[in-house]
Amino acid sequence: MKYLIIFASICLLSVSVRSEKEPVVATAEAQVIADLEAEIKGLREALEKKVGKDNAALIEEANRANIRAAKAEGRLVQLEKRLAADPFAPTAADAAVSASPDPFAPTAAPKAKTWQTVQILQGTSNKRGPKFTVWGEWRAHWQFTSGEGGLFIAQIEGDDLADAQMLASSTKSGRDTTMGKGSGELTLDVTALQGSWAVKIEELR
Repeated sequence: MKYLIIFASICLLSVSVRSEKEPVVATAEAQVIADLEAEIKGLREALEKKVGKDNAALIEEANRANIRAAKAEGRLVQLEKRLAADPFAPTAADAAVSASPDPFAPTAAPKAKTWQTVQILQGTSNKRGPKFTVWGEWRAHWQFTSGEGGLFIAQIEGDDLADAQMLASSTKSGRDTTMGKGSGELTLDVTALQGSWAVKIEELR
C-alpha cells in the first residue's frame, strides 16, 4: 500500500510539471523541466525495482514455507504410520531370528541298525572257518543235529590259538543264539562229534 501511494504521488508530480510548461520557455526553464522529468523517471524506475524485489522476496519466502510445510507433512504421515503400526508386530531382526534353525529342534531319527550276515559255516565234522572281521555287536546262530556226540564252537582272535575262547557248546541236538565277545579279526574253530551242524555270524550295522 505504501508503494502504491508513492507511485501515485510521482505520477501526479509528473502531470503537474507537464501542465505548467509553456509552449515556448527559456533555456534555463527547459533544463529545469528536463531535470525534473529525469528525476521523476528515476524515482519511478527505483520504485518499480523496489516493488519487484519485494515481490521476489515474498515469493521466495512463500516457496520456503511451502517446502517446510511439505516436510512437516511428510514427517506427520510417517509418525501416523508408526503410531498405527502394531507394536507387537515382528521386526526384521525378529524375522531373522525366527528364520534361523532351532538348536533344540529334534533331529531326524538315525537310521535303525539291522543284523547283517558276516559268515556262514556248516559241516559234519571238525572245521576251521576263514577269518572274519567285526567291530560292533555281533552274534552266532548255531544248530546241531545228532543222536549222540557234541558240538564245540571256539573263537580265535588273530592267529594265536592260545587266545581261543569257547563261544558255544552242546551235547544234544538243538539250536540257539550266542552273543559274541571281542572285536577285530576272528576265526571260528568247530569241533563236531557224530552230527551235522551250521553256524551263522551276524553283526549289527
